[in-house]
Amino acid sequence: VPIEAFASGCPVVGSRAAQSMEVYGREGANGWFYGPSEDQGLERALERALAMTTTELRQMSQHCRETVEGITAEVCAGQFCAALDMAVKNGSRSKAR
Repeated sequence: VPIEAFASGCPVVGSRAAQSMEVYGREGANGWFYGPSEDQGLERALERALAMTTTELRQMSQHCRETVEGITAEVCAGQFCAALDMAVKNGSRSKAR
């Protein structure tokens, strides 16, 4: 969901435990993040989000779109197929031993 939000220019509030946040999330650039074990982490992230000015939010919106430029269904499908090929090849090597 974060990637779709970014593509729409919408910053997100999310846990750093989500893989997409680890890969694409940039605090203050395209969202506000918190650690899953942080006491009041979600509350603090929401406070940071609500403190933003309209100008800052517009800049974040642009950065969100830039974050996911080039992530298309075709690119994702190609990466998925490459990962499957690698898994099959590695599995074949394991069986040969």
